[in-house]
Amino acid sequence: MKRNRKFFSMAAVAAVAVVALAASATPQRGKPKYDPNAEVTIEGIVTEKISVPWGSSDCWGGEHLMVKTDKETIEVHVGPTWFLAREGFLVEVGERVSITGSRIQVDGKAVIITRTLRKDGKELEVRAKQGKPAWRGK
Repeated sequence: MKRNRKFFSMAAVAAVAVVALAASATPQRGKPKYDPNAEVTIEGIVTEKISVPWGSSDCWGGEHLMVKTDKETIEVHVGPTWFLAREGFLVEVGERVSITGSRIQVDGKAVIITRTLRKDGKELEVRAKQGKPAWRGK
């Protein structure tokens, strides 16, 4: 009896550990959330520009860029096209950019949600430090 209790206790601890590990490694699904603790800065060349209509997918709509760095090519979620146009910050393929943002996992792949976008010696704050979008006002 003691042996069975010990076995079930060990099995329960192992099951809890497996569930906790799986939950921590599970990529985000749906609308990604900005994580200030996962902030990185990348620099690279825009290889592709993708305009995603709002409400048409599980991710945020607006401008998405594929940016080729020295280490990888990564998708960058920037912001609404109208906001970038209003600020004079539309980015084109071939341009060199520097992006600071939150590197997260969405549907199993790494993406960056932009906080600041730099190009041509200018900088645009797309989101505040905690991730609140600049286009939503004060």
